[in-house]
Amino acid sequence: MKTNEEKYRLIANNMINVITILDMDLNYTFVTPNVEKIHGYPPEEYVKLSLQDTVAPHSIMEVMKVFEEE
Repeated sequence: MKTNEEKYRLIANNMINVITILDMDLNYTFVTPNVEKIHGYPPEEYVKLSLQDTVAPHSIMEVMKVFEEE
C-alpha cells in the first residue's frame, strides 16, 4: 500500500495545473514538475525565482494583503 506522501506526490506530479508552495517570506519551497511544460523552467530553477518574477504586480499586492491578515 502506498503512503499518503507517495499518493500526493503521484497526484502532484501528474496534474495539469502547477502547484507551488511558498514560505512566509514568499520564497518558493516547492513546485510541481509540470512547471517546465507550462512556464519553460525546470522546477529546480523555478524555485530560485522570486514571486515578483512570476506573478503580476496587482496579484502580489493581493498576496501581501492575505499575508498581512494572517
